[in-house]
Amino acid sequence: MLDLRTLTNSQLSCSKDKNGRFALEEYVIGVDVARSNAQSNNKSAIVVLKVIRNKQGVIRQIQLVNLIEPPNGLNFTEQSILVKKVFYQYGGKLDMNKSRVKAIVVDGNVIGKGLIDRLLEEVTDPETNEELGCFATINTDQKPQNGDAPKVVYDLTAQGINGDIIRIFMDYVESQRLKLLKPYDEIKTSLPKSIDKITVQQACLHTQYLIDEVANLKLKKTTNSITVEQATKRIDKDRYSALAYALYYINLFLEKQEEDSYEDDDPLVYYI
Repeated sequence: MLDLRTLTNSQLSCSKDKNGRFALEEYVIGVDVARSNAQSNNKSAIVVLKVIRNKQGVIRQIQLVNLIEPPNGLNFTEQSILVKKVFYQYGGKLDMNKSRVKAIVVDGNVIGKGLIDRLLEEVTDPETNEELGCFATINTDQKPQNGDAPKVVYDLTAQGINGDIIRIFMDYVESQRLKLLKPYDEIKTSLPKSIDKITVQQACLHTQYLIDEVANLKLKKTTNSITVEQATKRIDKDRYSALAYALYYINLFLEKQEEDSYEDDDPLVYYI
């Protein structure tokens, strides 16, 4: 994965034009909520992926522009506030036709259900008193607190599709369409003066942790399935999981969405 480290700047929010309006960018957020083997607290990881298309609408790059690890010990309400703030930070809108964030993909297995429950509730940011609203799920019948809530949360239950998730992750890595941040020491002198360098440094550091997590995984194949196992249990795989889930959503919905608008013999079509 070291060859994927080509990004020279972490993007900490959606770009804006000279009039202060969000640029026409496209993001997918991935969230993994896991019980750490190393610590007793629940541990989460949030990845922000920026989708880059060519003029024909075909995805050419998926840039991991930010990787956030919330502090250990946050309850589900506190985690939901953080996720919603990231959503708005990257151009998320309650009107999904205008939203730059196309989906928040959440690990819906066991512990993750608690976070999804909170995302579907109205909440106020305790620091700013800003109303963050509530969200609805894209793919379940679970009712949000507000019936008009945007359908932006994808409740991903990995059971039965683990093999697909792994294969899709490997495809994006091997094709080098996935792009990661360079080490901080290689980019710090070229960063804009206005950027929060500490946050960029953290994103670069967590990118290295992500690479370490992937290096610690080993494939386990059976006749009917493929899974990954941790070689060392002390190294978690939360960052990998959040990234893999978001890539799965992109492959399943955003790639196909663009391909459907082309004919089979169109040479510009990218086949998965």
